Amino acid sequence: SGGILYRIPKEGGEPEIVLNNIQFNISYVEKYDGDLYVLGHKYYQRGEVGVSETITGILIDGEIKEITPR
Repeated sequence: SGGILYRIPKEGGEPEIVLNNIQFNISYVEKYDGDLYVLGHKYYQRGEVGVSETITGILIDGEIKEITPR
């Protein structure tokens, strides 16, 4: 939440930040075939209005690549 997503090692230890972007609020993450798929909201300005849209994507190197669901 708040644009920060952590990875916590199974064996314990310090959490690692994998996403730090206030523009996103991720509500669900699932690992599939080594990739992290995310579902959440993306926030941005359109003129004087704040806009929120639901997104799905793949988290790659700290960036979300948006994908279109089938």
